[in-house]
Amino acid sequence: MIDLQNKIVFFDIEGTLGEKPKGNGENGKITIRDLVLGNCFFETKPYKEMQDLVESLNQNKIYVLGTIDTNNEINQKINWISLHFPKFKKENLIFISSEYTKADTMLCYSSQLKIQPKQMVLIDDKLANLDQAKIKGFGVIDANEILNHYLFLQ
Repeated sequence: MIDLQNKIVFFDIEGTLGEKPKGNGENGKITIRDLVLGNCFFETKPYKEMQDLVESLNQNKIYVLGTIDTNNEINQKINWISLHFPKFKKENLIFISSEYTKADTMLCYSSQLKIQPKQMVLIDDKLANLDQAKIKGFGVIDANEILNHYLFLQ
């Protein structure tokens, strides 16, 4: 696994920092009503393993990089992160429309911070996001590898 101590680390939210939210649609699918009026993101449980990992890293080098579709969703996610991951600075919470890619967003930050992509890492549970980031030269870690590693150690 990549040593994260000297890297800028971007964390996904759902499925990475915590469980994926469950909506009121068929098979727990999130509906537009859930996005606009619900509380499904705030009600998810954080992963203890990720809380431990975040706590071990430099506060100035950790970011949340999440996607959002509604104001209700962003408010829930900010409140959830503040409650379960207080080490993240508010200015390091980045939310993008689901129309954009995380890899392109990281490229913008790489340029703005004047940091080479190889000094940055994306931790996500979606292989498509990891593949896009890897193609652009970023380090990547599948969140499931971290969770499975901790499970193995118990």
